[in-house]
Amino acid sequence: RGHIDRLQHELDLLRTRQERRQRWRRSLSDATVEVRNQDGVVVFTGSPRDISRGGIGFDADCALTPEQRLTISLRLPGRSAPIAASGKPVWQGQDGSTGRLRTGCRFSRIPASDRVALQQAAESS
Repeated sequence: RGHIDRLQHELDLLRTRQERRQRWRRSLSDATVEVRNQDGVVVFTGSPRDISRGGIGFDADCALTPEQRLTISLRLPGRSAPIAASGKPVWQGQDGSTGRLRTGCRFSRIPASDRVALQQAAESS
């Protein structure tokens, strides 16, 4: 029954808000991120669109596939050391106004202490 309830909840969100997120998301304009693909090529650098404990959103200039492994270096305000994580793209969609590819990336590896730092940064924004 729990699985059906979750699916119904997701369907309701899609119908009402075109939304699938299950975690909080925050825009942290004073955060900076560098995202590299598995070949070490920078696919994004700048302010992320949004951040959550589970992933990050950014606007890429190139197409990414779910099979790609990404290396993410995230600098949060008030924190001297960057957060180092790995992740995988879970979706992309073209932004009609900029032509860039809005990208959602799920963290596949991030230390627990860094997850706490992400949550604290979002709660203080």
